[in-house]
Order: sequence, then structure tokens, then C-alpha cells
Amino acid sequence: MNPKNGQVLAMANYPTYNTPDFAKQKNGSVFIDKRIHGAI
Repeated sequence: MNPKNGQVLAMANYPTYNTPDFAKQKNGSVFIDKRIHGAI
């Protein structure tokens, strides 16, 4: 975040699913970025 104006410069998150088993996920909500879409 830019401390002068609050502009977001970058965002990142850690996956909440096992990345090698990406295609096996049955619950699609694990792929939603909760910081952007709000808490589910």
C-alpha cells in the first residue's frame, strides 16, 4: 500500500486448498478470494 495516498500496490494470498489436487476440489468456494468478495 502506498502510505502517501492509500493506493493498493499489490495483493496476495495463500491457497486454502491442496494445490496438487486442484482439479479434485468439490467445494468451489475455496477458490474465492474473500478479501475481494467478502466473507462467505
